[in-house]
Amino acid sequence: MILKLPISNQLLNANGTLHGGVHSTMLDLILGMTIRSTTKTRCTTINLNVNYLNPVSQGHLSAKGKILQKGYRTVAAEGELFNEEGKMIAKGTGTFKLIRED
Repeated sequence: MILKLPISNQLLNANGTLHGGVHSTMLDLILGMTIRSTTKTRCTTINLNVNYLNPVSQGHLSAKGKILQKGYRTVAAEGELFNEEGKMIAKGTGTFKLIRED
């Protein structure tokens, strides 16, 4: 699964580069989507860690995620953001709680 986002001026910070909140939001989204599509269970973020690696100010972003460990109640996952040239601009890991009805 890949999530894409075109970069617009509204997403840039005062330095003219993509705001860090956009990085973290995309990582949170791709990780949640990856977990939900794999487990078929709703989930919520417990923890999200983001490493900002390279600035970006134009083009589009793509994000992909993968599950690192899956338990009955929690899942650990990792996501990566890339610019349109394929250069990694951010990497994140997260822990998510599976929302089970039992």
